[in-house]
Amino acid sequence: MSAVVAPAAIIGLVLAPFGTEWGGFWAVDHGLRWILYVAKVAASFDFAVSYTVTPLWWGVGCLVFGALLIALWRALWSVLWCWSVVCIACVLVFGGST
Repeated sequence: MSAVVAPAAIIGLVLAPFGTEWGGFWAVDHGLRWILYVAKVAASFDFAVSYTVTPLWWGVGCLVFGALLIALWRALWSVLWCWSVVCIACVLVFGGST
């Protein structure tokens, strides 16, 4: 239904300078009423509410660390790649047999 509401709102905005925005906003009104009706019916089901277990105290930290790891994945691998090249070069240069 939101595929109807958003284009109808754009149509209403485009038609507003001509004074005929009522057509687009009428569709927005009925589309939003339908969305709210479906939400009301779905919320009235007995199994509409479910409960979750509260995470442990360190769960939020793990979540933030994982999100940062994913966000910085590309930069992290480029840094690790550079350090691996430096380490290999050091081993080749300074790691000769005695």
